[in-house]
Amino acid sequence: MSEFGRRDVDRWHREVPGARWFKADLHIHTLDDLPGRKVKVPAGVTGDPSSDEGIRAYARLLLQAAVQRGVGVLALTPHSARIAPTGDASAVWGIVDEWND
Repeated sequence: MSEFGRRDVDRWHREVPGARWFKADLHIHTLDDLPGRKVKVPAGVTGDPSSDEGIRAYARLLLQAAVQRGVGVLALTPHSARIAPTGDASAVWGIVDEWND
């Protein structure tokens, strides 16, 4: 099976000034979906994944993987607002905070 690839075409750059292609992942479940079993805890996250340290480690791993793969757009799509039914532990906000820091 051959790998999917695009040929280099400059049409968009000529016809639409400023146009640019982005590699994107438009459906990322986060640790917030752990209770619904839509995501697994990555090997690099040890201890309680709903702790501040666990969320921070998860956020770093996710962002590093995206950067290494050249992904320029991430759409975080949790089905739950928090990793735990109570408290403020949110993997989505952890990812945003880690990116901003």
